[in-house]
Amino acid sequence: MIDNFLSSLTSLNFFKVFAAEINQAKKKNNYLNVSTLSGSAKSIAINLLSKTENQILVLLPSRQLVNEVNVELIILGLDEKTVIIDSIEVDTIQEKLTTIKNKKASIIIATYELLKVKLPSKNDIEKNTTKLEAGTDITYDELIEYFNSLNYNNEKAVVDPGSFAVRGSIIDFWSYSEEHPSRLEYDGDFLESIRYFDPESQRSSGQIESVTLAS
Repeated sequence: MIDNFLSSLTSLNFFKVFAAEINQAKKKNNYLNVSTLSGSAKSIAINLLSKTENQILVLLPSRQLVNEVNVELIILGLDEKTVIIDSIEVDTIQEKLTTIKNKKASIIIATYELLKVKLPSKNDIEKNTTKLEAGTDITYDELIEYFNSLNYNNEKAVVDPGSFAVRGSIIDFWSYSEEHPSRLEYDGDFLESIRYFDPESQRSSGQIESVTLAS
């Protein structure tokens, strides 16, 4: 139904011209200035852009508009690509940048406030982020020492980013670069499994292949 709706809309002359202008601007490496896009026309235009562009940044004047555009893009089937930056706090930015980095294509939606933030370069993000994988050669003691060197807080239970907890062969931690805390299970010095867990119930979910650790 949505596909038929989109097909009908994009067959209108305005959107045909818009699609042609996008292709021309891309070929000539030029800017394309589009005005008078009101209501859901913005989201349909973003949908058209997503057909040819792997990364799109959408800046809007208010959080209400950010949420509205996000809902419209989800309805259009773009929920796997959308990333909302709803806070300019360091922890949130770090988490969102990692999410964007791990996506093949992304539509980043934020308010104008994002322009105030000095974002780190791709090289800086990679330099300050360590990828942990099941079967990795970082030992149990080395990892605990690494958490201490990064000034992560050693707690009884992990409920906030920037903390870790040790319980026998299990190490819990919440990286600044991850939306959820992670649970590592060791067999001696062998990292056997990685899972996300709920910080409230402390219950772990399905197994994952890897997780990032940000300093």
